[in-house]
Amino acid sequence: MLPSNQLPSPTQPSPATIGRFRRLFERGTDLLQRRRLIGIDRNHWINAVRYELRLMYGYGRHDIQLDHFAHTPADSTDEEFRGILSGRVEHLRRFIESLEALLEATKTPLLGKRIFIGHGRSPLWRELKDLINERLGLPWDEFNREAVAGITTSERLHTMLAGADSPFL
Repeated sequence: MLPSNQLPSPTQPSPATIGRFRRLFERGTDLLQRRRLIGIDRNHWINAVRYELRLMYGYGRHDIQLDHFAHTPADSTDEEFRGILSGRVEHLRRFIESLEALLEATKTPLLGKRIFIGHGRSPLWRELKDLINERLGLPWDEFNREAVAGITTSERLHTMLAGADSPFL
């Protein structure tokens, strides 16, 4: 293990990082398929996952949650350990899915063409709209600009933000 002053700074997860987590997931799945779990270092897999998490988030960070990958009691039975390991492997699977979704979401650039104005019913939004539209000649959008009957608020906001280049809230 590298000293904390030699570890890379935390960054967006790379495909290589996700690949290392996938290999750990496969090792965890392989462990679960063993008939007996006696004679193995039960915390070895957990330590490897914790190490990768620290590499990704930063080694000196105290706010990362390692509770899902806490060490197992040394006196746990095979069945107890299998249950604990199963939960941690499942947690790692969901974590990998989240990382992959994050990586995919950051691949596509924002394609919006409008400026979204969120105003909370303040009358000042009209002055901002006039500046954006009349003086700058930029397209704008506001929640009630179109009829919203039959569309939920969250759907409307999602659609508007997806089509926005910049929001003013």
